[in-house]
Amino acid sequence: MTDYKVATAPQRHERVPIERIAVQVYDNSFRDSEEGLRIKSDYARGGEVSNIHYSDICIRDAKNALLFTPYYSTKAVPAGGPLYPDFHDISIAHVVIMGTAGVKLQGFEANTGGYGEPAFPLVMSLTDVVADTPDGISTIASDANLTLRNVNLPVFASTANRVVVNGTATRPIDPASVLDCSKAFVDFPGIDQSNPFGSTWVPSL
Repeated sequence: MTDYKVATAPQRHERVPIERIAVQVYDNSFRDSEEGLRIKSDYARGGEVSNIHYSDICIRDAKNALLFTPYYSTKAVPAGGPLYPDFHDISIAHVVIMGTAGVKLQGFEANTGGYGEPAFPLVMSLTDVVADTPDGISTIASDANLTLRNVNLPVFASTANRVVVNGTATRPIDPASVLDCSKAFVDFPGIDQSNPFGSTWVPSL
C-alpha cells in the first residue's frame, strides 16, 4: 500500500509517494532572514543529498530566498580526497517570495579544483514558485538541470553556465495557482508594549 502526503494549499497539488521522499518541509514562513530555503556544502564535506520536497512556503525580505550551492566554503580537502556534493531529485512547490531577494541554484562543475571529477549537476523541479516582484529577484544558476512549471523567477538556460531548463519562466502567472501568504506572518499581541529584555522586579527604594 502506498501512503501519500498532500500539501494543504488548494491549487494544482500533486500526490507524492511517501516512500520516494527522504525529507518533507512544508507550511513554513521566513521573514527578514539571511536565507529562506537552503542546502549548502563543499567538496571537503560533500556527499549525496536527494529526495527533498519543499512545499507551501512563504518567504519575505530574505537576502537569498533560495540558496542551493556546493561552493559554500573552502575548507581543506580531507586526506582521502574530495567528497563531491551531489544534489538531485529536489522539488520546490507552492512558494511565494516577497520583496527583493537572491536565488542561487548551483550544481558541482566537472574538474572543480583540478581533481578530474565528473559533473554533479543540481537536479531540481520548481512548480508554482512565484515572486511578487519578479524584477527584484536576482538569479545565479550554473551546472543545473531544472524543470519549471508556473515560475516567474528569472531562470534561463545557459550553455556557458551548463544550465538545462525544461519548461519556461514567464512573467505572467496564473493567480489561481499562487499560494496565499496573507496569514503567514502574524504579529504577537502587544509586542510593541513588551520589554524585549524581559521582565524584572522594580528596584526597592
